Amino acid sequence: MDISIYDKKWIVPAKCGSRYLDKAFGVTEQNNVGVDGIENRTSLNKWRNLVLDSPHTKIVAQSDNIFQFWVLPITHIVLRNPLSHLLSALHTDLWGHIDEPTRAIGLVKGNLHLEEILLKYTKDGTGHWSPHLYYNLYMLLQKRPDIKVVPIEGLTELLNESGFELEYVPSEYNFEKAGEPSRGEIINWVKTEYPSIWKRIWERYELDVKWANRITENVGLPKIKKRKRKLI
Repeated sequence: MDISIYDKKWIVPAKCGSRYLDKAFGVTEQNNVGVDGIENRTSLNKWRNLVLDSPHTKIVAQSDNIFQFWVLPITHIVLRNPLSHLLSALHTDLWGHIDEPTRAIGLVKGNLHLEEILLKYTKDGTGHWSPHLYYNLYMLLQKRPDIKVVPIEGLTELLNESGFELEYVPSEYNFEKAGEPSRGEIINWVKTEYPSIWKRIWERYELDVKWANRITENVGLPKIKKRKRKLI
């Protein structure tokens, strides 16, 4: 899953306001920095310096490597409600970001490209969602409890405190405006046509929610309520 780092200090997972922050910061390009090859403190420090010396306001890495971010001067992490995150990511991956030939086939069980995307959700996820996000964030916060967790609803306030005046309006950054099918129709299609895959996705989601609740308990945010699959 893609993780954006803004101004060397804000961690923003995909689907947690990155397009809004791109606009606020005037981002036109980014630096993709991995952490492959880190075997000891020397190589970790080299990676840290590479990030800090980057001329770009936005740096993108992968969420599975987020624990290594403890060496960076991170001050804030922006997070979204896990259920909203999952549903938004599915809408983006299954409709918002597919090519025209795939979209022309539509929401049918024979659309093998959409099935392939869904299967990724049962494994390591996609660029927009990871079943290990909150576990990895929890481990990072164990090392860096000074990092402040900010709900996505607090993005405008965070930007204002940093000298920006661009209000965060979620509806301007989702794919509901892309026309049908809506997010609800996408999710109902998955549950109806691929019930076994949906069950596996939900099981992975529920495991990570346990880590999300450990984070919210530690930082004083409301606990995430357990939801039944049939009610989503």
